[in-house]
Amino acid sequence: RLAVDELGKAADHAHRNALQAGRRAAELWPEGVDDDGHLALLECLGTSALVCGELAEAAGAWRELAERRRLLGQDGGFAEAQRQLATTYELQGAFERALIARRQAGAAFAAGGRPGDAAAELLSAAAHLDSAGHLAAALELVGEARERADDAERVDLRARAMGIEGTVRAKLGEIDEALAAARGALELALGENLDTPAADAYQRVANVLENASDYRAAWDAYQAGFDFCESREMHAGAQVCLVCLAFILLHTGEWDRALAIDRAILASPHSPVGTRMGAKQHIGLIGAARGEVKRSRRLLNESGAFAARYTRQRMEVWDALGQGWVDELEDQVDVALDRCRFILVRWGESESLHYPVPALRWATTCCATHSDGEGAHACAEALAGMAHNTANAEARAGLAHALGETTLIDGDADRACAHFERGLVVLREIELITLTPAIREQYSIRSRQGAVVNRVSDRVKEQIGIQSGDVIVQINRVPIPDAEAVQRILTSYGRGGLRMYFERGGQVYATEFSFN
Repeated sequence: RLAVDELGKAADHAHRNALQAGRRAAELWPEGVDDDGHLALLECLGTSALVCGELAEAAGAWRELAERRRLLGQDGGFAEAQRQLATTYELQGAFERALIARRQAGAAFAAGGRPGDAAAELLSAAAHLDSAGHLAAALELVGEARERADDAERVDLRARAMGIEGTVRAKLGEIDEALAAARGALELALGENLDTPAADAYQRVANVLENASDYRAAWDAYQAGFDFCESREMHAGAQVCLVCLAFILLHTGEWDRALAIDRAILASPHSPVGTRMGAKQHIGLIGAARGEVKRSRRLLNESGAFAARYTRQRMEVWDALGQGWVDELEDQVDVALDRCRFILVRWGESESLHYPVPALRWATTCCATHSDGEGAHACAEALAGMAHNTANAEARAGLAHALGETTLIDGDADRACAHFERGLVVLREIELITLTPAIREQYSIRSRQGAVVNRVSDRVKEQIGIQSGDVIVQINRVPIPDAEAVQRILTSYGRGGLRMYFERGGQVYATEFSFN
């Protein structure tokens, strides 16, 4: 009992001495004597072991405490112990165990009449599943969390749930629903003057736009989030927005600007660990692209180890991409091809339709260049799956690129060139959105379904004859239900002409064109 008192009042510097006393007390404690005291001892042991970095011992204490509280029917105490156990597992990198503990904590909190705490646990689990690429499971937990948040009348948790739903749906390719959820979260948080949920929602809105490849709008949203955080002295949140801005610059080729932001992040005392690792990965990727082998390898090794430990799906895939570039520079072809296989495996474990695209494009080219036709075709099939299920222009352009590589392997250079050109057209020169009832009503469109031309380059406007505001309703004999259908046809059609039907000003017109 004296050991419990010592553990309970120990200062940080005394925790290790108190921990030793607690261990001895736990060994000597007679079973069935002073159960409350025994529970208090286990709780203090778990806390002190955690403070001392003895994670395995902390996990053991929390597990025993949880089991004893379960047997005593103490739902609240069991839930609290499972919450602490989940945190300890996360520090160990044991995320599968952490997810189980979070779910058990959520169920126990709900059973004990604490729906707010239940929602918080479910959202923590959902956020990790989101970052790991397990999107369907994340969406399921978000739905449960929203119900618990509503039961608790916790507007902050409801906003957080809506924000996570937004990013998950965006990665699944459901951009319209994703934007509605994320923007709803931001409106709710701002309306209730909830600073932390609002900061999170700004990032979620921007992330949805990033997944839609609308980098200009994503930039504006991240910048708004940065300004919001800085105005409220939420410096860590501001740094998260900065690393996302740097990623956009990296992805769009403005490397010097990206490097300036990433270096500022590394110099800031407010940058969270994950944000710092993101900045290091950006610097490593840019260095690899510029041929700076040694420094890039070191940075990518560091960020890659972090990504693997904490199952950050995007970071893992991009790390493999950068490492593959370095492998090729060092003529380590077999190692580079292994990276390609890793990217394929990691993509297969994920449900994201956006972040793996650049890595899969590189992997297709790497395999094709080094006579791995099977690998190149596997990458092309992966990109075809993503392009089929999303309106993301990058995925469709990636498919066209992959088809060019695989067609080149098959010996048809002319057709390969057509695929490569088509990839550029899809990516850069036409932007479509699905016709919705709201758009029909706003612009008095007669067609009930189709794809609205939101933006089109002058070259395509002249070549095809369509312009912004036109509604594509049919290509050849195929009716167009949505934007995705147009892009699927444009990225997969072979040689020959196309006949496109579109509505303009209430009338339907036709135009014929060919990519060849």
